[in-house]
Amino acid sequence: MPLAQIGGDVIAARLLTFWRIPGPVAAASVIVDVLAQAGTQFLFALVGFALLIAHGVGDSFIYDLAWALAAAALALTGFYVAQRRFGEKLVNALLRRLARGREWQINGTFDAVFKQLHAVYGRRRKLAAAVICHLGVWFVGALEVWVGLTAMGYHPTYAEAVAIESLAQAARGAAFAVPGGVGVLEGGLVVLCALFGVPAHSALALSLIKRAADILVGVPGLVIWHTLETRRLSKTHKRA
Repeated sequence: MPLAQIGGDVIAARLLTFWRIPGPVAAASVIVDVLAQAGTQFLFALVGFALLIAHGVGDSFIYDLAWALAAAALALTGFYVAQRRFGEKLVNALLRRLARGREWQINGTFDAVFKQLHAVYGRRRKLAAAVICHLGVWFVGALEVWVGLTAMGYHPTYAEAVAIESLAQAARGAAFAVPGGVGVLEGGLVVLCALFGVPAHSALALSLIKRAADILVGVPGLVIWHTLETRRLSKTHKRA
């Protein structure tokens, strides 16, 4: 998710409109997807938390981690509530206060987005399928850690790889304001790998493997996005 922390979700919503998907539908879809991704990442982190307890990690580390997970649960709950009826009423109230009589110019857009959000949440089977897919991808991602450490000569179990991956990604997600989570992922891997007897230099090597995977996926994505934007601008100029 190299782009998601620096506006990738906004880009995703824009790209959806290229295929004649209405803006409110695109925005609602991306918002729900962000929640599904964050929610499943939280569940994945809970699994890692349980694995650390089973591994016998020190009480102080577990205590601090528990507080961090509790804060994440509150943030996720708030994000979900903001998308429901209460959030819709709150947004409309803020618009009325800020727009000073001109809220009609933008209220229609927000109303349309909230309408589509309610529609998406009403499709429970499809929403459940999306959540399952996201959760599965997180567990597949742990294979990257397992393969990387195994290739270096260590012998981690898949459960240990899950514990490392889940909490490292949770730390990276928590530092969403840091572009690409630079330094956060590396620090998280150093701390977590040390809990399983993997030294810092090997943890940093693992972080480079993960960064390489980000680049292999992210760079082609940027190129495709640039190409699509260029074609769209070119067509717009020809019509003008």
